[in-house]
Amino acid sequence: MPIIFSSLAFRAARLVRCNCSGQRWPSVCTLLIAAFVIAGCSEKAPTKEQILARANEAFAAQRYGQAEKDYREVLRLAPDDPVAMRRLAILYHDQGQIAQAYPLLKKYAGLQPDDAEMQVKFGLALLSTGDYAQVREAGLQHICDQRFR
Repeated sequence: MPIIFSSLAFRAARLVRCNCSGQRWPSVCTLLIAAFVIAGCSEKAPTKEQILARANEAFAAQRYGQAEKDYREVLRLAPDDPVAMRRLAILYHDQGQIAQAYPLLKKYAGLQPDDAEMQVKFGLALLSTGDYAQVREAGLQHICDQRFR
């Protein structure tokens, strides 16, 4: 958006005629107006926390497309963010998008082994792959981890 305003401001500035020579030169006032327009249109990029808050609001309002986009942006900025990882994995898993959910569930399960709900979702995602040896291994690992805590 700033590019559009700046190009319009400079076009207007080129059309202003200087009183002394009749040539087309930008006047000081027009340049100042152009500077204010450009400065007023520049936007700061939202922070990770702002994007995460927006994603959580979208998730709560069941606007899953927007929530997915925002959670993915949070994970781009902070790849190990547990809230974004968990919510995006749940979103994918509950929509039946196991291929997208699986890597998130696997990573989250390793980072947060005490989250029983996500361990179950990870186990279900593993089951859907058909790799029953890996399912058994993950289940035994989780049971052993819980027993020795």
